[in-house]
Amino acid sequence: MLKEKTITLRLKELGYLRCGRFIYKASWSAPDVEHYLYFSTYGSPKEFLAGDFGVRNEAAQSFGVKCVRAYGGAIYRLVEQDEPMRCYMRFPLGKIAGWSPRWSLTLSNQPEADLVDLISEAVRYQLFPVIREVTNLGRLLSLLEKDEEPVRWVHVNGAMRAAQIAYLARLLGMGTAEIRSMLRRRENELVAHLRGATLDCASYIERIIDDAEVSLRVRNPST
Repeated sequence: MLKEKTITLRLKELGYLRCGRFIYKASWSAPDVEHYLYFSTYGSPKEFLAGDFGVRNEAAQSFGVKCVRAYGGAIYRLVEQDEPMRCYMRFPLGKIAGWSPRWSLTLSNQPEADLVDLISEAVRYQLFPVIREVTNLGRLLSLLEKDEEPVRWVHVNGAMRAAQIAYLARLLGMGTAEIRSMLRRRENELVAHLRGATLDCASYIERIIDDAEVSLRVRNPST
């Protein structure tokens, strides 16, 4: 059986500090980009351990939630906005680590020390090369815009991701045409998450680009 305390001690060596049950925030998170790890067990009994990593800019995430609540289907009205440790841009750690089955570790198959080693190695050797230097808005935008492992669009809500990209791009001074071109390439990823919405993909993209500009003007009225 894998104890939470054992994971906590090992992750602390990698710069992750416990902030909730099986939730860890990177001590090297920057004001612009927060990094999290999440673990959970499932099965009957709790036989499998799954792990995810998350990245977020608090203002961009809040904007993304507002957009899907305003323009998405009725189900999005239930999306929580101010959860302090929640990342909606959350991806499976076990996938890039090659864990199986279902990108998980089987708790009964190996000693606790070996399981913790597998988690540590996944973070250090598979995850860090991708996310360790993502500590400013430009790098976060680049990470969210691409559709490559381990941050494939299929793992998250495309409509919310697009809204976060629009917000970050506006914040970084990008123009409407450039942002539109960036998001139009992701229309296929938006379709599934706009079912039941009043806007089609093209209209949603235009709306979130405009809303991002308005939101930033309200946030910084002197600019």
